[in-house]
Amino acid sequence: MTLKSIVRYPVKGLPAIELAETMLAAGEQLLGDRRFAFWRGDDPPADGRSPHMRRFNFRQVAEDNALAVLRASSSAPAQMTVTAPDGSSIAADLDTVEGRAALSQWIGAYLGIDTPALLESVDGQGFTDIGDKTLSLINLNSVADLSARAGQPIEVERMRGNLLVEMPAWTERDLMGSTMRIGDVEFEVDSHVKRCVATEVNYATGQKDHPTPQTLMKNFGHADCGIYLRVKQGGTLRVGDTIS
Repeated sequence: MTLKSIVRYPVKGLPAIELAETMLAAGEQLLGDRRFAFWRGDDPPADGRSPHMRRFNFRQVAEDNALAVLRASSSAPAQMTVTAPDGSSIAADLDTVEGRAALSQWIGAYLGIDTPALLESVDGQGFTDIGDKTLSLINLNSVADLSARAGQPIEVERMRGNLLVEMPAWTERDLMGSTMRIGDVEFEVDSHVKRCVATEVNYATGQKDHPTPQTLMKNFGHADCGIYLRVKQGGTLRVGDTIS
């Protein structure tokens, strides 16, 4: 059982950035994960910062399906280059007002909407779906089994997890309340990840092509895929680390 990928999402709804390794602190989430989010509405907070809010307040793949086909790269935690399928791209330094404004303008033009406000989270709590300092773990073998039951590929990108691992399919569901160690880091298994309509979107086409939550319900009696972890003992996490 091994850690195959570490993934951070600097901006909610935008593409993943893969990491070779990262430091995790006890009680904290993956540094920089969902640090920013695009406001959906007319009256964003005036100072450009916001405490956690329900995901419906922000631009995300569930409603803005075209976000799924964007790709991204990064040379530093606050720097992000986002590329559209037509090859157009934007390179932005999210630590600067100018960089955030440029990304907002580019995303507005890409989606065909007015320029959305890009908000920064406060108190180190990213704009995650559950509003808690956790990391999400996705078992690649569970997603492979789900694909077989769906009769089509369900890309793991639809699950937008932080840690992608290889374990026997669905065994992560049996770990609630357990302690999991990955490399130097010790986690408490907190809860299941309930799936929504965002997982219906194909990350190659940017269109909904399969009712993933319904397939989960039909086959398992629940809409869960993945688990949330809390960091109990911090340390360095590296791709290839063994899970115990």
